[in-house]
Amino acid sequence: MASRRKGNRRLQIHTVDDVAASVDLEEGWVNKFLELPGDELAKVLGDIANHGKIKTAAIRKARSSLPSFSGPRLTDFAGRFGLPNSLENTEFEPVVTPVYNLPPSVHEIMFEAAWHTLDVYQEKHEHMGEVTMYIVRIIGLFQGRIIDKPEHAMLETEYSIGDEVEHKIFMIGGILFFIGKFKCDVLLEENMAQLFVQILSGAKANTRVDFANLRIYGLLTDLTQFRFYSYDPLSQNFAIDEILIVNSTRDFVFADMIPVSNKIFSVILTAYIDGLEATMTKSIEKKNKGDIYSPGSVPLQQLHSQNPPSEPGLSQRPDHNGKRKLTNGYEVALQLAKQCHEKFDESVTTINDIEKNSTAALELLARSVQSIPRASVLTGKHDPSSTKEIKDLAHHMVYQKYLDMAQVSQHLHDSY
Repeated sequence: MASRRKGNRRLQIHTVDDVAASVDLEEGWVNKFLELPGDELAKVLGDIANHGKIKTAAIRKARSSLPSFSGPRLTDFAGRFGLPNSLENTEFEPVVTPVYNLPPSVHEIMFEAAWHTLDVYQEKHEHMGEVTMYIVRIIGLFQGRIIDKPEHAMLETEYSIGDEVEHKIFMIGGILFFIGKFKCDVLLEENMAQLFVQILSGAKANTRVDFANLRIYGLLTDLTQFRFYSYDPLSQNFAIDEILIVNSTRDFVFADMIPVSNKIFSVILTAYIDGLEATMTKSIEKKNKGDIYSPGSVPLQQLHSQNPPSEPGLSQRPDHNGKRKLTNGYEVALQLAKQCHEKFDESVTTINDIEKNSTAALELLARSVQSIPRASVLTGKHDPSSTKEIKDLAHHMVYQKYLDMAQVSQHLHDSY
């Protein structure tokens, strides 16, 4: 919406056509702009915004409020996927992922970090900073084998124009998990439709890397409600997983985030195992066709052809013929991931037992992820594989830096 002054009155302009008419733009001006390539059109619009001193936040708000960008309509895709024309009271098929409890010590670390996060961003839940803090800690447990691309543009489909999603989480070869922010100025149904379209976009992207049947998970949140869903591309069915509610008071919100954090971790671990199984299945299919070592034989090899891992790991060791059997590491990773799952499932009765058992499960997870290459690039020579190793490395690097600083200071003092 724009506005202009006429005399002492402030005339409200509600549509793009009204804006054009208010400054006497000639008919067809939009189509002329749209003839430009996307990058050139973006520069023109950016230059106009700069001259008009329009803030980026105002542009983002205006884009999301326009009918051309108001998000997908449920009626656009509901029939194809067996959905009713109203989602709010729909009873979805329940597909509930198991919940794995992280060690209490990990939650204490996240509690402290979250407290400081609200000190910085204040109590208002108008941002995703708090959730991002948890996501960083949780995905960090996968040591670069699962990564997040926040505010990343989605693949354009017949249902969407390639909008950005708050968090897109994936491993080598496939998209696993979307986290979308609940827009408070639109209905729940419209928010769900937006998340579902993002999931469908991810499913389409996965078909391009031989992960066509990989279940994709989604989370829709306004930082009070955490609504977990999933989509099975094989049956083309959406499912409800769980809905968790978090208190808005600081003292309680972080305690309520414990089950939410456990759930997010559990979904990602489940998706990680799904991804390993999909990779192994595709590798077996390729092997049966005699196509073991070709660059496109598994999603991992497709990535290797573009971005080789920084260091050779178990999954890259050559055999006696000098060829790289890339599936060996995935076999080991899958076995260890399943052992991690089984360890989490063991019955425990005390807090100390939970800490001990969950820590042991995370050690199995660490061994699993270390069996396959990173999805992210490692630029340094150090690659710590546990919290203890990270702490030891931090202590060493900080101590050494302060030692160097002290020596420089002493040298400068002696020079005078």
